[in-house]
Order: sequence, then C-alpha cells, then structure tokens
Amino acid sequence: MEAVVVYGPPVAGAGRVVAGLLWLGLFVVFVALIAWGVTGLVEHRHPATEPGAMAMAPPSGVDEALVAARARYAGGEIDREQYFQVVEDLTGVPRPAGFTQPGAGPAAGGAEGPGAGGAAGNQ
Repeated sequence: MEAVVVYGPPVAGAGRVVAGLLWLGLFVVFVALIAWGVTGLVEHRHPATEPGAMAMAPPSGVDEALVAARARYAGGEIDREQYFQVVEDLTGVPRPAGFTQPGAGPAAGGAEGPGAGGAAGNQ
C-alpha cells in the first residue's frame, strides 16, 4: 500500500464542522459588508436634505442689480444712456453697433436720415 500524504493539519470529525462554520461565517461577513456598501451608495444623503438642515434657496439666475437698474429706468430715475451703461458694466456685454441716444444723429430720423430732403430732395 501507498502512503497518503496530507498537507496541513489533520482535521477529523468535529474539526471539520468547526472549520466549515468558520468559512461560512467569513462568507456571511463578506456578503454583509458588500450589502452595507451598496446600500450606502444607493441611499446617499445630501447634508442639505437631512432633517434639521437649513434649507437654502436655489439660485434663481436673476441678477438683482440688473432688476434694480431696470426699475430705476422705468421709474425715470436714470435715463437711457445711464441704464445701458449700467447694463454694460454689470454684464460685460457691449451695446449694439450703431447705438445712439434717441433724438441724436441719423438713427433718430433727423435731417440726414431716410426720407429727408423735403421738396428740394425730391427734384
């Protein structure tokens, strides 16, 4: 007969049951850790939504300074030139090309504007 070589400590009878329970316990702990991690990711709570957290208003996208400038322009506190200057300063958007003050220059329909010339211009 040949001798059977067994590597590791000999486990017989009750030792096999204990070893099996230890492996089962490690497997259960591993599965529980994975489940805990997954639920933590799924149920991630934002600090602002926690009970007792101060609610913050979402940004409205409205520039209060522009609203105030528009109200002052509508109320007659500032003229058109001042209003456009405030809007340009706050937004960085330049005025359209050819912008002039109403009542000044060709865009206002003065003598140089379209349709000018009277009877002398029609001859």
